[in-house]
This record gives sequence, C-alpha cells and structure tokens, in this order.
Amino acid sequence: MENEIINNYGFNGVKLVFESRNSTNYYQLGEFPKGCPWVSLNDNPISKFIAGKIPNLISALKGRCEFIYTEKKESTWYLHDLLDMKLYDDRDYFKVYTGGVPLLNPEPNKNLKTFNWDIPTDLKTFYTIHNGFGEIYDANFVRANEDIKLMAEMMNPILIPPSVKNYTCKPFHKGNSNTTVDRDHEVWEISGEIASFEFTYERMSEIDEE
Repeated sequence: MENEIINNYGFNGVKLVFESRNSTNYYQLGEFPKGCPWVSLNDNPISKFIAGKIPNLISALKGRCEFIYTEKKESTWYLHDLLDMKLYDDRDYFKVYTGGVPLLNPEPNKNLKTFNWDIPTDLKTFYTIHNGFGEIYDANFVRANEDIKLMAEMMNPILIPPSVKNYTCKPFHKGNSNTTVDRDHEVWEISGEIASFEFTYERMSEIDEE
C-alpha cells in the first residue's frame, strides 16, 4: 500500500507515508529552502545530483533513485534518496538511503581521541560527501563521525557474562589503513580485510531483497 501511495501521489505520497517521521519538514529537490546545505543544487536533475567517490554504488543509486529530498530536524539537515527495489517475492517496493551534511575537515571525535585513534583517510573522504549514510532506521549504514566508537569503550569493563548482548561490528585499523574487517558475533571470528569503499559498495549497492 505504501508503494502504491507513492506511485499514485508522488512526493506528496512520500510525505504521507513518512508522516510519523517529521515529513512536514521534507523538501523535494528543486524546492530546497534557504539555509539548506544543498540549496545550490536545486536546479540539478537527479542523475547529476548524485555524485561521489564510490562509482559502483553511485551507479546503483542513479539507476534506482525516484526522489531526492532534504529534511530539517531541529538544527540538523539530512538528504534522503528514495530508491526503487524488489522485495524477496518480487513485489515492487522502496528503500531510503539518508546522508548527513558533509564535513569538510573531519576530526576524531571524543571517543577516538580517548584511545589515540585517527579517522582512516577513506572514511574522511566519505565524510566530505556525507557525514553518515545509509538506512539510518535499520542497520545498514555508515555511522556519522560523532557516532563512531571503538569497541574497547564498551567491552573493556565487561567480564563477558552470559547476558551480554552480541555485537556485529565493522572495525577499521589504527592509523591510515583504509581496510575494514567484519566480526562475526556468533563465532567471534574476524573476516579477511577488504578496502573500505569496496566494503561500503558490497553492503549498500545490493538494493533488492534476496
């Protein structure tokens, strides 16, 4: 029904579907208001608006994107891409990827400074495009700079009692290495290293459900 509403009523349908998520403060591309960080891009079509440093992911977004719209939430702005997708049973549906305002000069947050870590160079580059990106209401996203944390802060004080919740994480290496690994919380195994942009492409360019 949500998909049908959007198909029939366009952006007004988007605002209706997300009425419980602050949609009165949604602004469609072409109508971005003054003060919006992306207002200078109002005249761009969707195909030219989407750009970045991850070519395969960008290609996937361009081929799927139906609506681009911004949201003002208190003093913070977000950019939303509504993408066409297929559910596991081949029905048409949608997925929303959300990006934060670019950081021109990303700096380590308080948590990283505590453990004397820097932000890897690829992640810094990513933050100059979007400070956080992905399905922010789900689990498939790159955390914003202010939200990234080292597991040490949570795990050092814990003696691993049976009730401790399992965590799946994507830690990055200390220093300027641009590789990531995946920790399997079931068996506590660490995957082989993969380039951070490649990792992001793998996880986010698979739009359809299997």
